[in-house]
Amino acid sequence: MTVLDQFWPNYVNRGTDVNGLAHEGMLVSQNGSTYYVAAGNVLRLVTATGMTANRFKAAFVHAVPASYLAGFTMGTTIDALDTTITNRVQDGAVNPVTPVTGGSLNVSLAADNPAATNIADGSAYNSVLKLNLTAGSATKVNGVTLTRTG
Repeated sequence: MTVLDQFWPNYVNRGTDVNGLAHEGMLVSQNGSTYYVAAGNVLRLVTATGMTANRFKAAFVHAVPASYLAGFTMGTTIDALDTTITNRVQDGAVNPVTPVTGGSLNVSLAADNPAATNIADGSAYNSVLKLNLTAGSATKVNGVTLTRTG
């Protein structure tokens, strides 16, 4: 990337304090394990279940040398949904996902449910909702109705 001269005053050349460090919110891999970098230089091991539950994408995991993780401490393992990480509005609220139950059918949002977004008028085949439907016995779902707003 090239920074134009007129924008260069907006940048500070900080050298080594920027390079070679993992930062909060980063997903890193080291020796075949994936870690989430939490506040306070804490590494949290992320299991495969934790990756899916928190909608982490393998494409965003950065392989780093051990020197990038020097001075970090180990925190708790992420092996399930962690709403302090997945809260998309960053308002500090912790709202656990509670499945909606009706009779013998359980309905919950899938881990890979698409994020909220605007969809252009006239577009088609947009993925807007993914659900998990589970039942203890044979159950028939006749349909799901979505209402467009806005």
